[in-house]
Amino acid sequence: MAKRIIHKRVCVIGGFVLGACALLVAQFTLTPDEQKNQELVLNLYRDVLQYHHFELAPKYMAADYIQHNPTRPQGRDPFIEELKTQFKPEPLQPEMKNKPALVITKGDIVLMMTTRQVKDVKDPSKTYELNHFEMIRVQNGLAQEHWDNSIGPGGTRN
Repeated sequence: MAKRIIHKRVCVIGGFVLGACALLVAQFTLTPDEQKNQELVLNLYRDVLQYHHFELAPKYMAADYIQHNPTRPQGRDPFIEELKTQFKPEPLQPEMKNKPALVITKGDIVLMMTTRQVKDVKDPSKTYELNHFEMIRVQNGLAQEHWDNSIGPGGTRN
């Protein structure tokens, strides 16, 4: 009798666990459009922003690209022209230099978190991990709008 009760409890608990797992998988399964949006954003970051192939920007970015980082200009072309003064192209690679530690895609929004080591300003012999967030809104198959956690003029947060 006791074995039957234990068996039933194990089956009930197992059913709950399987159900919860199915809900989690469904929650994190991307739709085909979300998959396209995520791939677009990851390719934009790899090809244009990490390896600096600015000629590819029109493939990934809308001409009227909206930039919420207060230190960067509005529009794709002014943004790319500014980057050209700061970076030189490197050979394209299949892998990102700094692959995001986290990517969350929901609808037309792709959020990425990257992690990097930075020097401690108070003690340059020490480093610490810094998390950086980027969020892109995709519209009509192109990156349309961008937010990040950069610090703007006067120390204001974006």
